[in-house]
Amino acid sequence: MRSSLEDAIPILNKWKADSSEIAVAAEDLRWHLRLRGRVSKISFSPKKRTGVILLKGESGALRLTLTDALFKYQEPREAPLSIREEAEAEVVCSLSIRLPGGGPFFVLYELREREGDLR
Repeated sequence: MRSSLEDAIPILNKWKADSSEIAVAAEDLRWHLRLRGRVSKISFSPKKRTGVILLKGESGALRLTLTDALFKYQEPREAPLSIREEAEAEVVCSLSIRLPGGGPFFVLYELREREGDLR
């Protein structure tokens, strides 16, 4: 489902409040990024229609400015059949973020808690 920044903010706020583990995958023509962490900061200005999120993990941090970004929310049941079973076992949902001007494409996956995981 395509969504706006206004739709994405409650999802990000929930992830922060729940301290959900998030896996990030991002690619551009010249680089790729993989990070696991948690949403540590969210700021949002409805008047300016802009937002910033900060994700922190053991291997680093990622700060995204979301002005004019495009969003798409998906659940694992929407994954292609070839990976659906694995997606349903590992992922609660995902939020794809396309930065403006043909910028990089980020996918944030809320990971399922595994038995024995400590937060």
